[in-house]
Parts: sequence; C-alpha cells; structure tokens
Amino acid sequence: MPSSPSAPTDLWLRGVAVNTGAPADVLLRLLDPAAGEGRRILCEERRLPDEVVDAVVAHPDPKVRRAFAGNPHVPPATAAVWSTTPTTWFARPSPGDPTRARAGRSPCPTTSSSPC
Repeated sequence: MPSSPSAPTDLWLRGVAVNTGAPADVLLRLLDPAAGEGRRILCEERRLPDEVVDAVVAHPDPKVRRAFAGNPHVPPATAAVWSTTPTTWFARPSPGDPTRARAGRSPCPTTSSSPC
C-alpha cells in the first residue's frame, strides 16, 4: 500500500488509471481501496469501458459512485438512467435545496414557509 501520494507505487497506480490502453480487468482492480489516489483518478477523470462503468455504478462504496458521478465522460446512457432513478446517491445538494443540512443546523422543514 502506498505510504504517500508521491510513493512510486502510487504514481504507478495513477499512471495505470489514466492509461487508455489498460484492459478492463486491470482497471477493475483499481476499484480496490488499496489503489488510493489511482481509484479516484480512474473514477473521476477518464472515459471507462462499459464493464468498468457497470462495476462502478454497482460499487458498494459510495465514495466510488460519487467520484464517478462527477466524471465529465459519463456515458449518456448511464446519465439517462441516473436522471430517471429516484435515488440521489450521485447528486450533490444544490445550495438552494431546502432539505440540505447546514453546519450547526438541522435540515429545513419542508412544510415551513419561513426561510431557514
């Protein structure tokens, strides 16, 4: 396991994460927490093969799914599925969202007409 962000192993894993020639079975291994920063880079910064997209979307770690949700290369078909899904695991709350909890405060009641 890498000891620092600049450890040779971590740099190597980052390189594999951005390598467009890396096969899907290698990329799937980067979904392990031991991949460190390579896992985040894989999920956030590149186009992924369908097999890896399926694994990311079904991944049990919400950090992996959230990282992928911010990826500008998310396939349109996947984005379309998310837009019709009632869950919001992939969305960040907008600043005007009345259900968003603020530091030191409880979420705004949805039935209140007064501002929070």
